Amino acid sequence: MRARRFFALLRAELRRAVILLPPVLLAAALLLGAAGLLGWAEASGREGDAARRRLEIGLVGDFENDAWLRMGLNALETMDSSRYSLRFSRRGSEREALRALRAGELDAFAVIPEGFLAALEKGVETEPIRYVSGAGAQGLGTLLADEIVRAVARLLAGTENAIYAAQDYIASGVPGADPYAAGDALAEEYLSLILSREKLFTVELAGLSGGLGFAEYYLCALSLLALLFWGVACVPIFAGRDRELGRMLRASGLGAFAQTAAEYLAYMALMLGFYLLYAALLGLFGALRPEAAAALGLDRGALARLPLRGLLPAFALGAAQLALFGLGPGRLGALLLQFLAAAGMAYLSGCFYPASFFPSPLREIGAALPSGAALSWMGGPGPLPLLWLALYCAAALALRTWLRARD
Repeated sequence: MRARRFFALLRAELRRAVILLPPVLLAAALLLGAAGLLGWAEASGREGDAARRRLEIGLVGDFENDAWLRMGLNALETMDSSRYSLRFSRRGSEREALRALRAGELDAFAVIPEGFLAALEKGVETEPIRYVSGAGAQGLGTLLADEIVRAVARLLAGTENAIYAAQDYIASGVPGADPYAAGDALAEEYLSLILSREKLFTVELAGLSGGLGFAEYYLCALSLLALLFWGVACVPIFAGRDRELGRMLRASGLGAFAQTAAEYLAYMALMLGFYLLYAALLGLFGALRPEAAAALGLDRGALARLPLRGLLPAFALGAAQLALFGLGPGRLGALLLQFLAAAGMAYLSGCFYPASFFPSPLREIGAALPSGAALSWMGGPGPLPLLWLALYCAAALALRTWLRARD
């Protein structure tokens, strides 16, 4: 008998929710569309990001008449691993290079004096290479170029000192040996080590969080935003419930727990239906516009896989939103509470900026929130975020049950 009354209550909750569903879906679509436009603008703006392009370095020198200089530039452009991060462009004069630097076409330029490599080969002093970078506020490209130049300067000075020291030692301590031949052999050995220096280390792309790249991370963040702001859209249905109805249901044998369970199941039916529609639209976008998805750094697999990871966190976030409906005084209070909670959790957990941008105390707070556990699960499912989500779900449902019992 009690089970029959429970299912009757569940049907009534679902019927009431379906009647009010159109304006709720419209509000959710507007919120999600705004978030999607922000994500698209951020992803499109990264095309010219200094962190994603090669540094432009200008070179001023006598390339036409200096065969050694042409050979060295050719080695940098074709053999050295720096070609993946640096692009060298010849400039006819220092004035032309300076004009390009001021126009933002170059990150820096170097002026190689005439006969520099020939003098270096003979071991005679010559005018040093001059390096020029932008003054005032420096961008990421200029800072990286300056750091590279300092590293190269230290490398050249150490190499030159070692070669000359070896020649002096052989000339004075090894009779009959050719110090210049030994110096040439040592220079070739140094050059071989420099060109193969990438073998000394491995590169690991850590991504923004949990090994996810920019596009995948913000796909998870956008999916989490869809779940967080669903509570704002559902205020007309689940906020401001009549307390007298709850008392009548308790008198008929349906206690606070049964009422909470029926309300939670109805809420989750709507939430999961909306979220599955959202995930299907993303998958359809990847299938119909693969070139647009690729331009954003996403593939069809990511568009289908990553949003579906939000199904499990939806149960914890749905329970938390249901508890907030009971805490808000009336519909306006519930609306403000849902919006502030969604925006605050989204910000602290890294939906707008990655959590690594924040100081350590804020990162810890964001990770401890339900949204932090949800984003962690969506980035890489594991037992710890699963445990936190289960605890949050149980605690929120217990709070909602207590609020109903208190009415």
